[in-house]
Amino acid sequence: VVVIHGGRIRTAVRTALTISQIGEFSFVVGTIAFGRGILSENGFQMLVSATLLSLLATPALIAVAEDAGIFVEDLLRRLGLKVAPFSRHDRDSSEFGGHVVIAGYGPAGEEAARTARLGGLEVVVVDLNPILVNNARAEGMHAELGNCAQREILEHLCLREAQALIVTVPDPIAVITTIEQAREIAPDVVILARARYRRMIQAMETAGADEVFTEEGIIGTVLGSSAV
Repeated sequence: VVVIHGGRIRTAVRTALTISQIGEFSFVVGTIAFGRGILSENGFQMLVSATLLSLLATPALIAVAEDAGIFVEDLLRRLGLKVAPFSRHDRDSSEFGGHVVIAGYGPAGEEAARTARLGGLEVVVVDLNPILVNNARAEGMHAELGNCAQREILEHLCLREAQALIVTVPDPIAVITTIEQAREIAPDVVILARARYRRMIQAMETAGADEVFTEEGIIGTVLGSSAV
């Protein structure tokens, strides 16, 4: 599923290992099945044992998930298989430096990317919507499918080497979380954020944004200047 939606093989392997455990809800399902005679006593005991073992193994699987993903991707590449569904647009993120990371490629993010590129800046896009990721790649930009509020995603996009981070996602909680994570990773990176309402400015600046642009303020400025 991860690969189908534009993710890399290594991401798919990491995801699979991280969520491979049988959840504790299986106890509830197993108890109901056993009580109704659908599951035998031996079957129920095997279910309980498998659940406990998988839960105990989860920390170890998470610890090796990243290396396992890289290993599988490298192995497939050595076998001559295509490991990235959009490889014609994709580059290793370690190649980036002095770039601008744009979190969210909706209308605001698309316009920010266009303007930054007109200014000669290299743009890297991250978004949760695979369609928007494909759109960015179609425009020749490096784009990743992921949640910008996750530290791992920002690190993968080489935020420490970036010139700026532009956060355009509409959800204020996601914006604040992204800013906080980004400021921990890259204390010196310039962070520009979008806010719908002025009341969110203080929270975003407290989180670490260098400048916050509100839709209310920008619209008011444009309307006023148009009337002059």
